Amino acid sequence: METLKKIDWKPALAVAKALGACALVLACYIAVNVAAVQALPDGTDAVTITLVANAVTCLGIIGAAVALLAMKRRTPFHIDEPRPLAHPAPKHLLILVATLWLVWSVGQTSLVWILEQGLGSDFVKQQKALSTAPVQLVLLALLVAAPVTEELLMRGVVYPRLRKAMGYMPAAIVSAALFAAMHGTSAHLVYTVSLGVLLAISYELTRMIWVPMLLHLLFNLGALVPPSVFQPFADKWVVLIGNMV
Repeated sequence: METLKKIDWKPALAVAKALGACALVLACYIAVNVAAVQALPDGTDAVTITLVANAVTCLGIIGAAVALLAMKRRTPFHIDEPRPLAHPAPKHLLILVATLWLVWSVGQTSLVWILEQGLGSDFVKQQKALSTAPVQLVLLALLVAAPVTEELLMRGVVYPRLRKAMGYMPAAIVSAALFAAMHGTSAHLVYTVSLGVLLAISYELTRMIWVPMLLHLLFNLGALVPPSVFQPFADKWVVLIGNMV
């Protein structure tokens, strides 16, 4: 008992509290999606449901931030330490984009390899659901709604909360794992974790939410490239080493 009393439990409690807060935030996001399914007419396509849920989520986050500012309190986006890149130069953004290209290439190759192994049936089902929606709505969801909503949620709210409790890199990794999990398929778990880490790093360096939004948009834009382009590279060793890098 004396040994237990000497242990400083504050860091562990801070981490548990942060994880609980983030779980609550993600539960609210899931609840909004469920509410959208219930509120919209039967037969509404998945993309329209996502767009409505994302719009409500964005309004909620922005509304909460505005209310906190009005009360002269910190917004969820606040990080105490000064940003490493006080004035990001074009070369910094080019480095981030080059790294994004590596993450995207490895991610798409990993996806092709997963599908070749007969895995990722949930991902295929999700893609078929998207194919039934109008193209313009898919592009709106892919290039606007997803980058804006997911970055406000994950890098704007979840990452700073985790960072305060566990530090920079652990928060980047945990928020990336949550980011991958929220996409809801086994294939996403493999190739969006590295993306999530990169997006967290980009926000950590710049403290500008539009930077991970832009990188997210570029990544999703790359998803329009036919998977067959990556077919020759879809080898387990390429996937393993690429993801480790």
